[in-house]
Amino acid sequence: LSGYDTPEKIQIAQQYLIPKAITSNGLENQKVEMTDKATESLIRGYCREAGVRNLEKHVDKIMRKLSYKVAKVKEERLSEEVGAKHPEEVKVDGGDQEKEEDGQREEALKWDPTKETGCDMLNKQVPEDVDCIITPERLVDLVGKPAFTTERLFEGRSDSKAALEITGQLGKVMSESTKIALTVAKKVVNSVQPDSKFFDTSSIHLHFPEGATPKDGPSAGVTIATALCSLALNRSVKDNLAMTGELSLSGLVLPIGGVKEKAIAAVRAGVTTLCLPLQNKHDAVELPEYLRRNLTICFVRNFDEVAHIALGVGSPALETEILKPTNCSKASADRSVGV
Repeated sequence: LSGYDTPEKIQIAQQYLIPKAITSNGLENQKVEMTDKATESLIRGYCREAGVRNLEKHVDKIMRKLSYKVAKVKEERLSEEVGAKHPEEVKVDGGDQEKEEDGQREEALKWDPTKETGCDMLNKQVPEDVDCIITPERLVDLVGKPAFTTERLFEGRSDSKAALEITGQLGKVMSESTKIALTVAKKVVNSVQPDSKFFDTSSIHLHFPEGATPKDGPSAGVTIATALCSLALNRSVKDNLAMTGELSLSGLVLPIGGVKEKAIAAVRAGVTTLCLPLQNKHDAVELPEYLRRNLTICFVRNFDEVAHIALGVGSPALETEILKPTNCSKASADRSVGV
């Protein structure tokens, strides 16, 4: 099944999830509003999965915390009003209470605040000084900080025996794809730095997060090879770049499936340049316009083109075909090496 993109998630949240959470948390009588920007920030920073279950949980968590704050303010205001109207029943000195007669004590216990003040007091609107408008800035207080996705274990590299360890519950196809990516990366590094001994003296641990979830498929081949080249050459990958494609042992980039879903994930993560196999060009042309509006798509034939785009190394034999954002409406492509 195809996943939801960000605009679809925003509409689902505004039309269904948020009203449902407001009602279930007893906030239907309050002027609660969650702005579109707050909803988009919640989706991009906290709920990047294809479905909306996690989004529903976060929306409900926000409304639950807001409901607690509203109830707390109501309780404080009600206590203040009851104390002002009946100070003799609310504030009773301990010594005087022991000396009271039984009749006076019973009379005080019979008093019911709802009968005198009206039931509306218990359900009255929250004062204007209580903010019920949810903005992107308030998300940190309501659901915490976004997930941290960057890690660094060592400051430098120490020489060791050559080894490649792979973890993350990978299938056979993905494990073989990782080994192919290592071979292709060695070829590129040797062509750029012939004297490099990185892969001969390095123990590399490659982990794919969410280890409880089985993973398989060859689509990450070019990405793994790029990461290994970046590590060996000590060169950063171009900002806001994403890529997908199967690698052959000779370095050819082969077609993959799920182009729309991968483009959605790229745009959701703020990517502006996407590398796709040339044989997936027809899939890219059929992408919705809102996905191509700010996305430059590079159609690559082999990994040399990918390395040139991502790391600025090498010189591909053929020019890379590029689908520029400004030409999306015409579904046309330019031939250029500049990205």
